[in-house]
Amino acid sequence: MHTLALAEAMARAGADVTVRTLGRGGDRAFFRPVDPAVAVRVVPFEARDGEGVGERILRAIDVLAQDLAAGLGDPGDRGVVHAQ
Repeated sequence: MHTLALAEAMARAGADVTVRTLGRGGDRAFFRPVDPAVAVRVVPFEARDGEGVGERILRAIDVLAQDLAAGLGDPGDRGVVHAQ
């Protein structure tokens, strides 16, 4: 929840903010409405039978990193990357 609060506060301060999240089980949004000034990117993340917790965490990191790299262009364009 604090990720959304931080994103909304940064947007109110004039920052261009995008929040990325994993779309598990068909999720397409967060658990609550997000200020429209904050862009939301839900990255598809399909379940895999027999995948252990550690494997799933490593795959989640990789999926988000790939999406972040593909969507940012010049790494100097980003000011803050907040992960939890």
